[in-house]
Amino acid sequence: MPRPERPLDGDDTPLLRFAAGLRRLRASAGNPTYRDLGAQTHYSAASLSEAAAGRKLPSLPVTLAYVKACGGDMVEWERNWSELAVGQKAENGPSSPVDERKRREDDRRCPYVGAAVFRAEDAEYFCGRDSAIAELTGRVRKQRFVALVGRSGAGKSSLLRAGLIARAQAAEHGSGSSGPVMLIVPGRHPLEECAVHLAKLTEDSAAVLRGELSEDPVNLHLRIRQLMARQSFDAEMLVVVDQFEEVFTACQDRDERDLFIAALLHAAQTATSRTRVVLGVRSDFSVNCAQHPLLADALTDAQMLLDPMSAQQLRQAIVQPAAQSGVTVEAALLAAVIADAGGQAGALPWVSRVMTETWHRCDGAALTLSGYEASGGIEHALVRTAETAYLELADRHRLLARDLLLRLVSLGEDNADTKRRASRCELALDCPDAAVVLERLTQARLLAVDGATVEFAHGGLIWCWPRLRDWLTRDRDGLRIRCRLTDAVDSWEALHHDAGALYRGTRLALTREWVATTDVTLTPREKRFLEDSIAAAEREHATALRRTRRLRVLLALLVMLLLVAAFAAVYALCIHQMVAEQRGASFAEKAAGDTDILVDADPVLAGQLPLEAYRPALLRDGRSGLLTAGTPPPSTASRWASPACCATERSEEVWVV
Repeated sequence: MPRPERPLDGDDTPLLRFAAGLRRLRASAGNPTYRDLGAQTHYSAASLSEAAAGRKLPSLPVTLAYVKACGGDMVEWERNWSELAVGQKAENGPSSPVDERKRREDDRRCPYVGAAVFRAEDAEYFCGRDSAIAELTGRVRKQRFVALVGRSGAGKSSLLRAGLIARAQAAEHGSGSSGPVMLIVPGRHPLEECAVHLAKLTEDSAAVLRGELSEDPVNLHLRIRQLMARQSFDAEMLVVVDQFEEVFTACQDRDERDLFIAALLHAAQTATSRTRVVLGVRSDFSVNCAQHPLLADALTDAQMLLDPMSAQQLRQAIVQPAAQSGVTVEAALLAAVIADAGGQAGALPWVSRVMTETWHRCDGAALTLSGYEASGGIEHALVRTAETAYLELADRHRLLARDLLLRLVSLGEDNADTKRRASRCELALDCPDAAVVLERLTQARLLAVDGATVEFAHGGLIWCWPRLRDWLTRDRDGLRIRCRLTDAVDSWEALHHDAGALYRGTRLALTREWVATTDVTLTPREKRFLEDSIAAAEREHATALRRTRRLRVLLALLVMLLLVAAFAAVYALCIHQMVAEQRGASFAEKAAGDTDILVDADPVLAGQLPLEAYRPALLRDGRSGLLTAGTPPPSTASRWASPACCATERSEEVWVV
């Protein structure tokens, strides 16, 4: 909200009455801010505010510029100023040479336009674009439909107004071979704007023309032919549509947009055309134009690309306007401005602003480096504009603006942070609120949009804007997490959403914690990536749980099988031993019984059977049978007495013992 003016105080003097009259004039114009008045008059807001302060008499050019911007009667105010100046001169006596020099310096018009664009009447100060003006003028002579395409801040509007239109008007006033010029800025209702500007030339009713254009777009061509019938036979009308991208951004009525485009194309392309149409289009809206069925064909060979100013062209844009005003530019100042602005996208508006501030600190007839430094340079202009643009945003848009700006910074590890170029897809500009924020920051010349990419208009904004520096240092680790997330999303989409490119483990855990603990806004593509990563991690975790559970069941079964096998083995061994013992016992019992029977019949066999029965089982019956069998009968005493029998007996006795 602008700061209220200090009330006028003191006696009722002519100077105070003059200042009060200026304030009433401004109030009748709707109380525009001094910044808005400065943009219209090319004088600083401080100079205009001082004019209505009542402390001293403002210069006549400043007074007339103030009155013109507020819609006052310039003749009356010039008379009032002259009467007041004469009265003060008579009262104060003759002025000193120093005062006269100061007055001449104040009256000298600033050749730089600051934040505004160059108009046709500023053509003498529009320097550095001679080759571009010549190329555009040549194209318009050869083609009836031309589109001037360039990034924001490249100077398209100034080239169209102070270049093309100024030359067309000069040709019209000079030779009379050129026709009238109609400049249109589409706005919310392009057909209405077209009807209003056409009515100024034809002196017809704008309402009637608006109805005709809505009924049939051919009527624009017919109206222009009717107008040109009053001109010379070779005169043609030049229709310049500046900021043509507004038909896609500001105009919400698709039917009105299509009618406006059809009217322009028919007026330029029909066989009986006496119209040449030139569009000024921001480069990031070339895709929108290419997608329109009528514009796509018309722009095939009709586009002229406006490149940013080179260092030599920038030098001309700084030095030549000052030279035409009788002021020199210090070499050190020129080098400093070119160094600060060189290689920066959309730096031209900032150069114009800072040169305007330097002009008001002019040291005699020279623009000096000290004046440039006193104005704060380009960095000061950047900070002031950025802070104003941010504070003018709604609360719900400020968070989006913070997120958008942080995405345009490349974090340095051991070096300084730098600007980075981001795609519109990465910034999720399909969201209406995000698109509004981008448009406002672009209009403030803070961002430069080139096709499908967005970047800072000047990299100095990163280190000179305190608010942005605070954002960068407050959660630097979190910003690194988001940078890695953005790169991961790009890789994931490049691999056609391959599951192997999703986050897992520590990276996923850190990212989820960062999202949960901060107020970060994720884009739809980042949300999808993170959701798919979480889903994949949960599936893998569930699969691992099932695998672990299955392994545990298998391990339990294996242990059970091992226990059963061991038990079966032990049981079988026990059974085997029991069977062996029972078999040995049966054999021993049978051998013991047979020994008694065979003792008389076959003493030798009777002696061997107990021996065989004793081996499997040492039974009492077997041992007793063996001992019984070991005593030979009397009839065989001679046999046992023989050496062989004695040896056998001894051996078996030894074995038995």
